[in-house]
Amino acid sequence: MERTGAPAIWRKPPANRYSRFLSLPLQRPTLQIENVMGYLPEHLKDLVKAAMRGAFRLSAREGMALGEAGPLARAGISQRRRELAARADGLRQALAGQGWNLGRSASQIIPVIVGRPDRAVALSGRLRAKGLLLPAIRPPTVPEGQACLRISLTWGHTEPMIAALVGAMAEAFT
Repeated sequence: MERTGAPAIWRKPPANRYSRFLSLPLQRPTLQIENVMGYLPEHLKDLVKAAMRGAFRLSAREGMALGEAGPLARAGISQRRRELAARADGLRQALAGQGWNLGRSASQIIPVIVGRPDRAVALSGRLRAKGLLLPAIRPPTVPEGQACLRISLTWGHTEPMIAALVGAMAEAFT
C-alpha cells in the first residue's frame, strides 16, 4: 500500500504508457511525467513528449549498437582504438629511437621520464613555446628522480601533429 503523504517524487508512477520509461532499476525514486507536465504550458507538452520518445529511441538504438546487435557500430569504436594504439606505438618507437626514457608505457598516455623536476619544467616550457602541451609531472605525484613529461595522445591527434611533436622532442633532446 502506498503512503499518500509521501512526496510526489518518491511515489511509484501509475501504470500507463510511460511507465516502462520511468521505472529505474532497483526501485529507485522516479520523477513522474505527470508532475513535470503539470508545470508546462499546453503547447509545450506535445513537444516534450515527442522529444522524450526520440531520446528513448535513440538511447535504445545506441545500446543495441554497442551490444551484440550492433557489430558495425562496435567496429567503428574498435577501429578508432586500433588506430590510436598504432599511433601510440609509432610515437613510442620514434621517441625511444631519439633516446628518451619512456618507462613501461603501453597505452596512449606516454610518460617521458627526464629525472629532475627543473629539467621537466624547462622542457615543458620550451615545448609549450612551440605550441605543444606536455605538462611536467613532478614529485610528489611521481617518485623523486622520476619527473616526467606526460604525453596524452588521443584519436584526434593526426600524423602531422605527431610528427611535429617528434621533431620538437628531437630538438629538445639536444
